[in-house]
Amino acid sequence: MIGTVFRIEHEDTGRGCYKGLEGTNDFLDAMYDKHANPRTHPNPYGDVGIGRNTKNYEFCGFKSMEQLKGWFTDEELSELGELGYKIVELADVEITAIGEKQILFIKPEELDKKLNPNFDDLIVQSIWEKDDILLDIAF
Repeated sequence: MIGTVFRIEHEDTGRGCYKGLEGTNDFLDAMYDKHANPRTHPNPYGDVGIGRNTKNYEFCGFKSMEQLKGWFTDEELSELGELGYKIVELADVEITAIGEKQILFIKPEELDKKLNPNFDDLIVQSIWEKDDILLDIAF
């Protein structure tokens, strides 16, 4: 299904606010702890309607601004803004799963990973071949 997604991303990197920043900021650490509650902030596996982990080419987002604001408080959004995050609206993206609290989708630049699920293997193979080590990977 093609649709529109709302998401929090860093203005410089395009990464979400949960991506590898643990221990870098007291506010983020407190927000991570608060959002670890599976009843109010389930991961995709625990979200009714999704019930699975994300694939390597999928991202989490929200189907509406109302859903996004149900996940983040106004204080969190303000603080995230001060840290360089912004709310982005991504139109015409492929939505892969819809849960009660969030949705999963594919960013256009991630389509190569979806079309070739062995994309990561190809990268590994090219590195190993560079070192003259033969690596037998099934494609």
